[in-house]
Amino acid sequence: ISMSYDKSTLLSWRAAYFAGRIIGIIARAHYDEARGQVRRIFWNTSDESGTICWSAAEILGEVIRENPAPFEDVIHLIVGLTEEDSPDNIFRAGGLYAIGRIGEVHREYIPKDAVDLIYEYLEDKHAEVCANAIIAAGRLKLKVDIRILDRLKNRTEKVLIYNEDTLKFLSINEIVENAKLIN
Repeated sequence: ISMSYDKSTLLSWRAAYFAGRIIGIIARAHYDEARGQVRRIFWNTSDESGTICWSAAEILGEVIRENPAPFEDVIHLIVGLTEEDSPDNIFRAGGLYAIGRIGEVHREYIPKDAVDLIYEYLEDKHAEVCANAIIAAGRLKLKVDIRILDRLKNRTEKVLIYNEDTLKFLSINEIVENAKLIN
């Protein structure tokens, strides 16, 4: 899991992806062990842990994407990390990423408050948060108001995006075009 901390490397994104998948797979035969891993990851998002698992939301999202039923309560933990009201919320972009990854294949596990967060952060001033909200909206096939889309198409900030086992810099307007948002 510590290999997932540096979000600027492909290795880190792969580590988060596979850690989540492995925990989800382990839960099929050893639920208590997998649940313990999920608890440890979530605990590492707190100050009292003495460390911060920077990719906690992404890892938890992959756990649920792999095996949603035993972890359906964890989506609410991801929502909580995402909506925490802090100007420097380090989990917000990752939480939106996780919601999108889960919802892409298991839409029925995405609660309304998670969808509300996607809409809330579509025009966030932080490019990474905005980009992950756009991608999540596309993955969940959400309808986005044409006026919001027009404003987003004017944003040129570039963000590092992990998708289909690649990392690349894309501008917000490129992400809008690629997300195939419905208006």
